[in-house]
Amino acid sequence: MVQLTDAVRSGRFQRLLLVGMGCSAICGDVLKSFLASEQVPLDVQVVNDYHLEYYLTDALLADPGTLVVITSYSGSSEEPLIAYRHARSLTSNIVVWTAGGPLGRMAVQDGLSYVQWNLGDHDREYPLFHVAEFFSSSLNILRALGVVSEPYADRLPDVSRFLLANRESNHAKELAVRLRDSRILFLGEPAITGSIVRIARMYLNEIAMMPSSVNLLHEFTHSEIASFAELQDRHHILLLTHPEAHPFERSRVERTVELLRECPSREAVKCTVIEMKGATFLERAFWAMFFLNDVFGDLAAHYDRRSFQLISRSSGNPWYNQDTIAAEVALRPTG
Repeated sequence: MVQLTDAVRSGRFQRLLLVGMGCSAICGDVLKSFLASEQVPLDVQVVNDYHLEYYLTDALLADPGTLVVITSYSGSSEEPLIAYRHARSLTSNIVVWTAGGPLGRMAVQDGLSYVQWNLGDHDREYPLFHVAEFFSSSLNILRALGVVSEPYADRLPDVSRFLLANRESNHAKELAVRLRDSRILFLGEPAITGSIVRIARMYLNEIAMMPSSVNLLHEFTHSEIASFAELQDRHHILLLTHPEAHPFERSRVERTVELLRECPSREAVKCTVIEMKGATFLERAFWAMFFLNDVFGDLAAHYDRRSFQLISRSSGNPWYNQDTIAAEVALRPTG
């Protein structure tokens, strides 16, 4: 780790590749959007897949200027394991972030840099509850490595106080009622749809167990909006924006809302504009994250659906399965 830290601080790495699945990848998305908002001179790519060659050529993976971070909370998801093997065949500039599992064991065996996630009172089945903690730890790790020089994590206590002062539980409950029995579409600018919305969508999918879709606002207005003209099924568009958005985007938001209200399907298709609060990326991101978590938590309580363990079964990762967790708990010593 010392040699790698020296290499990072020397400015050798111009490219950061973050590889993970699910919550691990989403934390990378938030990190990428935050670093971009801070104008950090680093090319950050997030890959939630194992086909690394479609995102970065083997030549760039092997380039001395590329630092690969492979993250998996469980250390057992197959996609990061495949990605690790591929990256390891090309470079040793790899950092592994995991709680353990096969991924952690491979990193130790290969003598690579290994950062162990160690969350307090963690929720094994739903690691998305720990996104804020993952993000905070990621900022500290990047600073310890020398990827960033600013102590960005020191800002988080102020963000926490901002969130406590600006929570809108009643507004969230009202929106949850309006969203019932609707197919939900998220719209926003890239920094929003690529990070904040991905977290919110995961909450909606996993906690409320409602399907949904995501699109960039401008892509929606150039194509998908045509399909909303005469819909019969109930849809609800959640359009996220903020006061500091580009004037063109602000005007596009207003135009989109007006057009949807004029369509023949206006009784079936509703649109809610969510004005994110906060003066900085961190304040806006976490305000939206916690507000939408409240919304979808109320929806989850309304539907009270069973998961049937579809995530752990479809991904082939028993680490998240309720039966696996219960069996491990039963083996723990008591007293």
